[in-house]
Amino acid sequence: MNFIRFVTLLLGFIFLNPVFSQIKLNLNDAVNFAFYQNGSNKTQTFALITNNQLEYKRITLVNNLNYTLLYNPKMAQNEFAEKFTISYSKRKFNIFTIYQYNHSLVRKIENNNLMGIGFGVRDSILGFKVNVSYAILNEYITFIDQAVKNNIRNSFRLKLSKENKRFGISSEYFFQPNILNFNDYTFYGTTKLTFKIKDAFSFNISDLYNFFNNSTTPVIHNFTVGFAYSYSRE
Repeated sequence: MNFIRFVTLLLGFIFLNPVFSQIKLNLNDAVNFAFYQNGSNKTQTFALITNNQLEYKRITLVNNLNYTLLYNPKMAQNEFAEKFTISYSKRKFNIFTIYQYNHSLVRKIENNNLMGIGFGVRDSILGFKVNVSYAILNEYITFIDQAVKNNIRNSFRLKLSKENKRFGISSEYFFQPNILNFNDYTFYGTTKLTFKIKDAFSFNISDLYNFFNNSTTPVIHNFTVGFAYSYSRE
């Protein structure tokens, strides 16, 4: 390593270290499986569920991902949903911008992009952390058959969570009606139970529910078990 490169890295570390030292990081990632057999009919499910958060002062970046593959015996589900949220918080209140992406083999959705802004409130009730929020989203859907739809949706969110040294529960659900047609709505979310095994590892039970009332397949519901890894740095 030459001297100039060494000095550059040293100055970069000195400059960035105060920033990194103020960053709070929380990771919660789970890999789940399910296997069912009814006579000769076998169903296998794989699910990846993540909830990762990075916080710097009043700014928080959150990434949530739900990915499900189901074979029965051929691929019957390939469901992908991911959300990125950037929020600014003050006391119990926050404002945020959100980007949400969905892909669904079952519903023949190639790409579903939602973007918007919202506000939320967080508090605690009976030992549960409570987060309630509202957002308005622009939705642009392209289907596998090349059809296109554009909607404006409300997004109501409720999240409850509680954790101790051995056990944790988290439940987060979204209700997203079309702002011009309240009968066109989606309702989806995840409930997770975690049982600590050792250090950062835990046994994980997850219930993933997705209801889309205007689809020919309105309900996608998977119950899976697996292992989760969590990490927290304050």
